[in-house]
Amino acid sequence: MNTCPFCSSSLPLDSRFCGSCDFWTLESLRGGMSAFVAALGIHTQELLNIIFPITLLLIFRLLLRRTVPALIVVSLLAMVMFPPDSGGIPGYILGFSLAITISWLVLFRAGLLGFAVMISIFNLMDKLPLTPHPAGWYLGTMLLALLVIAAPALYGFWTSQAGRPLFRDEILEPVAQR
Repeated sequence: MNTCPFCSSSLPLDSRFCGSCDFWTLESLRGGMSAFVAALGIHTQELLNIIFPITLLLIFRLLLRRTVPALIVVSLLAMVMFPPDSGGIPGYILGFSLAITISWLVLFRAGLLGFAVMISIFNLMDKLPLTPHPAGWYLGTMLLALLVIAAPALYGFWTSQAGRPLFRDEILEPVAQR
């Protein structure tokens, strides 16, 4: 019986790798440039994966002519289409309900860009290796993943300040004239 070289699960006779090993996770462990390519690949793949639920939501919104029933139908379809690989059904329903509620709230409160960033960052953290052990041989990959996540957030914060200082000293500031 063949086994996967990465996760030691059993394989069919005609396969070299199992389906549970993610390509981008394995690619990111090859070095710095491969980790950067893996981060871009994960980001691109998740942006393409966002198209399906949004299109499905728009189609059901047009058919049902209301947003809330369309959200319910799309959520139930997603729950049926993507069952868990293992674990209990009550836990799956509870976790899925929480995740879909957060996703729909982000989509409708922060917009499509916020939704895309949420999905992309979640999958970067899920698929790229993160370790609390700094002596690990994949520390560079982890730091690159954290840089890819933190750099746009820091740039957005810096831009939102619009040149204003982060901290003001109210004691040394001159008193405003009335």
